[in-house]
Amino acid sequence: MSTRPDMPDPMAVGPVTRETVLIEGNRHDIGLVARPLSSGFVAVDLGMGADPEVFTDEVVESEMRRLGCRQRPNGTWQLSWRFRKEYLRDAEASAGKPVFDQEWMDRQAASLRDPLYRMDVDVTIAELTWQQALADPPEGVRVVRDQGEVVRRLPDQSIGLGAAFWRLHPLERRREAWRWLVPRTRGRVAVWVPPWQQPAYLPSTIEAVTRCFAGGSDVGEGVAASDSTVVVLAADTKEQAAEFASNTIRPADLGRIACAIGGYFNTALMCPVRKMHGLTVIRTMSDECAYPAIWHDRIADRVAQVPTDRLGWRGGEVTSPLLFGGWIDAMQYSRVILHSSTLWRQMIQYIYDVGGRITHQALADQPVEVRERHGDLVVGAALAYRAALDMPRWLRARKRDVAPYGSLAWRDDVYERQQLQRKGEQW
Repeated sequence: MSTRPDMPDPMAVGPVTRETVLIEGNRHDIGLVARPLSSGFVAVDLGMGADPEVFTDEVVESEMRRLGCRQRPNGTWQLSWRFRKEYLRDAEASAGKPVFDQEWMDRQAASLRDPLYRMDVDVTIAELTWQQALADPPEGVRVVRDQGEVVRRLPDQSIGLGAAFWRLHPLERRREAWRWLVPRTRGRVAVWVPPWQQPAYLPSTIEAVTRCFAGGSDVGEGVAASDSTVVVLAADTKEQAAEFASNTIRPADLGRIACAIGGYFNTALMCPVRKMHGLTVIRTMSDECAYPAIWHDRIADRVAQVPTDRLGWRGGEVTSPLLFGGWIDAMQYSRVILHSSTLWRQMIQYIYDVGGRITHQALADQPVEVRERHGDLVVGAALAYRAALDMPRWLRARKRDVAPYGSLAWRDDVYERQQLQRKGEQW
């Protein structure tokens, strides 16, 4: 607040026995008001009217528009709950209000679509003999006639099992089966962006790239009480690539399928929650699967966020502004692209409670500790977005062959660019 010569000296006001206006307000808001409390303390309400030199008409109107206020045809304003809470000190303005504005969600609705294909893990192949697999292979699995081959990905995305697969110990065969996603008509892993798909826009000097992906995983108990989820985003465009959700999978198995999903998406950086059953997921990913790309926690209260040696998100998933605040901001400014209608529907069900905390509307009357145990796709998506912020755009880029300067091919390229520029097109 700027210094004002007419501001009263608090020591000269004397005891406050009733509501006292210390600084007059204006048409926008109150100024400075003191009021006694039953506890004997004095509360001071400070409003925009206390400093009209800073909160000019233009500044106030700009903030009103930024926070979603609407101007009526007669010139009056319909105030949004965000403006009432942040500037007019209405503590309950957010109660029952959606976390994600309908305008944001309407923009995302345009990109919702069915998945390109579905995948899943199939550990039953570990119990089959070579003859059984050859005679009646499971969906998405083929037997290849290669004595030295264990498992490999085939061009049609199915997996090929070589003779070496059946020379493994049964426990090793099961562990190997957990590492591979196979195409499934009713698979639990929905895929919208294949890992080999090229982004829509690349620099003219780059022919193709290997894209980076990031995944987030929220963990349920596996007893049909809440979902355990994995959501994958492309690191360059923040476009939703895949999702998995199950309310019956056990935490250790969630860690295994998270590694299979991450491995399929070019060894995606995976960010699981750490609290409660999340530790089981992390230990399975690290110890049993030896997954090399698990997100490390950050020390957030420094100029540069320093990675620590602790794996996974430290907790407080939904109610943590550090996690959900970034996801809300990304949705507001369309920094992500959603494809899942299930995720989209779950997001519109999140509201603020009377205390301004984020909660699912079905859990608004439950204690905070119960809310934080409710896992779903929204938390997985927010975790994936957090991990994607720490990823480069691409793993590798293959440069396009460029004609030597002054050569005939170079002159042809120059002529073609000139022709395009004359037509008003961008090269």
